[in-house]
Amino acid sequence: MLDNVEDRLAAGENLILALMNHLVFSKGGWIFPFANRTAKTLAWAKLKHNKVPAKLPCGDNCPVSINWHVNTDHKAGWTARIMIFNWLDDSFEDWFAAIKFDKYFEDFEDVYSFNGTRILGLKTIFLQGLKDMNYLAGETNGTCPSDPRVLEKQQSVISFNKKNTKHIDIMRNGFPS
Repeated sequence: MLDNVEDRLAAGENLILALMNHLVFSKGGWIFPFANRTAKTLAWAKLKHNKVPAKLPCGDNCPVSINWHVNTDHKAGWTARIMIFNWLDDSFEDWFAAIKFDKYFEDFEDVYSFNGTRILGLKTIFLQGLKDMNYLAGETNGTCPSDPRVLEKQQSVISFNKKNTKHIDIMRNGFPS
């Protein structure tokens, strides 16, 4: 097992990077099964006249997805919620994710339900589950046979100050690189 963050990144084990332009979903749209998500999201974008990035999130062969939502924006700082979803039946033990920030890395303050480590040279925040919260559980059946499957997730709030980015539109630009 690799204990060092840099070694784990170099090894590339289950590495998840948020590298795309953001795509606005309707409320609750991030939990649509991938079979329905693209069509519903494109219809929502057309209805709301939202910009659609050229590269859409992949649903095929991507067992894990990451959703990023700007929560608050105030004079001294801002917060975002990150949710990591597992669409498989199997659980991931000792999961982790790396999020790159070209613009806001210096303003990162804390992540509250995950372990968040700064990787200075890469302007990256390395996230992993806390002790006893390091499983990303798999999708499960509903309570009754007629119930839909239950999507499992891990989530946390991430906080940033505005020491270096006082005059930025966070609602438009508060996303990973």
